[in-house]
Formats: sequence, C-alpha cells, structure tokens
Amino acid sequence: LADYKQVLAADKEYSSAYYNIGVAYENLEDLSAAVDNYTKFITLVTDDPDGYFKRGNVKIELEDYNSAIQDYNMVIKLDPKYTDAYNNRGVAKRSLLDYKGAIADYDEAIKLEANDGSTYNNRGYAKHLAGDAVGACADFKKSAALGDEDGKANLAELCK
Repeated sequence: LADYKQVLAADKEYSSAYYNIGVAYENLEDLSAAVDNYTKFITLVTDDPDGYFKRGNVKIELEDYNSAIQDYNMVIKLDPKYTDAYNNRGVAKRSLLDYKGAIADYDEAIKLEANDGSTYNNRGYAKHLAGDAVGACADFKKSAALGDEDGKANLAELCK
C-alpha cells in the first residue's frame, strides 16, 4: 500500500496504482476506501470493465445493490461476454428481491459459461425464492454435478 501511495505522490495519473490500492483496501476490508480508489481508477481509465466490476463487487458487500447493478451494467456494455458481471448483477438483483431479473442474468451467464456450478446454484436459489421448487432443484442438481459445494448443500437441504 505504501509503495503505491509513493508512486501516486510522483504521478497522480498512474491509474494502475489506484486499482491496486483498491484491491489492497478491499483485502483489508476498508470497503469505502476501496470504492474511492476504484472510482479514481475508473475516472482515469473509463473503458476498462475490471474497474467497474471490482467496484460493483465492493458495493455488493456494502449492500449498495442499485449502485452495484449500475457498475455491472457498465461492465456488460464494455464487454458483453463478461460472464461474472451477469452472475454478480444477478446476485444484486436477487438481493433487491428482483428474482425474475436475477434469473435472466444467471441465464445469460450460463449461456456464456455452461460449466460454472456456482451460477447454477445462484439461479437455483433465485428460483427457490421465487417459488419454483422444481426449477430450483434441477439447478441445484446441475450445480452439484459440476462440483459446487453450495449447490450440493442446497440440493440436500432444499430438495428433500
């Protein structure tokens, strides 16, 4: 952290330093400082989806779901095949009780990466919350088959 701050003292426009400081603060669980540094990175590098993605992830941790969705929207605008952005936007929508929107995002993530068990688990959980027990259990089964531990646990607990 000190090294990056020293770099910024010499060059305030060194965008990678802001990104890496954001990562460091995220790891230290200083989430507001992480958001601030990702924002500085984004201000300097407006077309890099990773900055928006990382900031969106921190905003989810801060339970700022609407703002996280805006960041994931920007990621998808910059890179329509950024699978994790669809998945994480689904998490944010599910947290806002928008199960239909969450399921649509998980569907898109699965189209892009069909072998990610965690996405099937996430979609299954959204279906479960939406009252679709059959669809939820099918997703948990697929998630478990792909080796996802949460999918295995949800299959055992919710699909008896």
